[in-house]
Amino acid sequence: MGRVLDDEADQRTRAIRTEAAMHGIVCYLRMHPNSADSLRGVRLWLHALADEFSDDVVTLALEKLMEQGEVEARHVLGGAVVYGRGRALRGEM
Repeated sequence: MGRVLDDEADQRTRAIRTEAAMHGIVCYLRMHPNSADSLRGVRLWLHALADEFSDDVVTLALEKLMEQGEVEARHVLGGAVVYGRGRALRGEM
């Protein structure tokens, strides 16, 4: 029974961290509009709280921001993916 409560708390914590990561990414892109980087690099954008944001949380935040048009994923030479400012942040929507 205690495990269900732990799962709910974990889900709430993950949701809060995802929202915080989304906010941090958007703020960074507004201050650095030409930035584009890999998942690892995006985690560094959140350097003040980087240890709080797992790859899973940052990935989820990036996915949500892509759905909103605030972030775009681009494939670069070598097959890497970099993330940068999307249409919504460029004022194209």
